[in-house]
Amino acid sequence: MTQHNPPPSGPVRVCIGVFAHNEERCIEATLRSIAAQSVWKAGWAVSVLVLVNGSSDQTAPIAERVARELAAAGPFSAEVCVLAEGGKSRTWNTYVHTLAPPDTDFLFFTDADIQLPDPTTFVDIIRFLQATPVAAICTSRPTKEVELRPARSLFEWATKRISEIAQNPVASRRGVSGSLYCLRGHEARAIALPVGLLGEDGYVRTAVSTRGFRAPPDDTRLDRCPTARHVFSQVASLGEFFTHERRLMMGTLQNRALWKIVEQRPADTDPSQFVFRLNAAQPGWARQALIDSRKGASVLELIRETGAIPLGQLRFHPLLRRLALFPVALARATLCVPVCISAERAIRQGRISW
Repeated sequence: MTQHNPPPSGPVRVCIGVFAHNEERCIEATLRSIAAQSVWKAGWAVSVLVLVNGSSDQTAPIAERVARELAAAGPFSAEVCVLAEGGKSRTWNTYVHTLAPPDTDFLFFTDADIQLPDPTTFVDIIRFLQATPVAAICTSRPTKEVELRPARSLFEWATKRISEIAQNPVASRRGVSGSLYCLRGHEARAIALPVGLLGEDGYVRTAVSTRGFRAPPDDTRLDRCPTARHVFSQVASLGEFFTHERRLMMGTLQNRALWKIVEQRPADTDPSQFVFRLNAAQPGWARQALIDSRKGASVLELIRETGAIPLGQLRFHPLLRRLALFPVALARATLCVPVCISAERAIRQGRISW
């Protein structure tokens, strides 16, 4: 039976977490973009936590200055939290379980290098969740900056086509974009992330769909607000694209390994407490799980699996569009071969970092 999330009682309480690691070039624009949101005029209790984690640049002082200026100019409230240790999953846990008010109804997870071109993004997402009680999490559409203007090079043209291929009307609704999403407060507080994740969005997606690894997957618990989007800067060269894809590959493999470990926990053990205990007792357990998972594994299987993804995505497009996009999809699939080999080599050599 489908279970629904109860509506919050009393005034809506919203907390926006901005994850910032060495983002001195972007943090001011992002905070000003958040301050321009209509969420401050919705009559809700709204706060912003700027989570400056493990930074060695001027992110914190810049954020503090901008927060003071914005608070003096209008209805904006932000606190800059300086965390000595970096890592998004560690910061995620601190934000959800320590820093955010425990009665928060909606928790936003926002990267510090995005822009919000539409002033109603946060309000639209919350309204969408209020109107969709079955959904526990809502994302906005990640939009590459190059999608908003004509391509200036062959590489930019190709990245635009890759984004077009990936616009699967089903999968895009059930995915989680790590750069901006919103979780109901009680749903977030039921999750703990392994410290050392290479990419937290895949882990969050599975944790939400399985009610924190307590039930079979239910993808109706994930959805995307059709009117919400956020803009990010795409990689600027083929070399950066390759490095980015290798990191995503390693993150996916790590998540799979960690899901198995959490799913196989003792039957009477709370999943979040199980993860917290492992984080405390074995700080490198997430990294080691990835290494152990590839022992005896075949890179050929990995190539076959990942190489088929861009070609398989074509089926969601009309026939003529499939033919037009096929060369790009084939090139994207071909690139999976060196990406898989490079990721496998890095894992076996213990070169695991984000």
